[in-house]
Amino acid sequence: MQLAIPNVELIHRDGKKKFVDAIHQTLQNQTVWFLACCILIITIGAIDTWLVVKYSDSIFELEQNPICLYLISLEPYELSLFIAGKMLGLGVVICTLVALFTFWKDIAMTVTYGVTMFQIGLLSYLYVLSDIPHMILRMG
Repeated sequence: MQLAIPNVELIHRDGKKKFVDAIHQTLQNQTVWFLACCILIITIGAIDTWLVVKYSDSIFELEQNPICLYLISLEPYELSLFIAGKMLGLGVVICTLVALFTFWKDIAMTVTYGVTMFQIGLLSYLYVLSDIPHMILRMG
């Protein structure tokens, strides 16, 4: 009985190819997750801004961030500084995440997941724990 010994070079190449394919697939998955998280961050930021516009008459009572309260106090009837500040902050966050993702994917994914979870917490707070649900019920 003779044992068949496969070509070691062929196994090595196939193993290396599978390893490279696995790394490529992981990077593609990271890109998809990164883009999904960025879209979610932007969407929740847009919802937050929409709520500011919708409840602009009572935003001074609803807002709890001291920096935002300062921006509102500078221009209490138009809120353009406040909204511009929100959009500028959102833009800085997304640009920072993209820069991190370009150079340090693993760090970027950790930071992106953290920001995404914070935004989900913000959305949950806005719709569950804040006064906004009570305002919606009073208006409806």
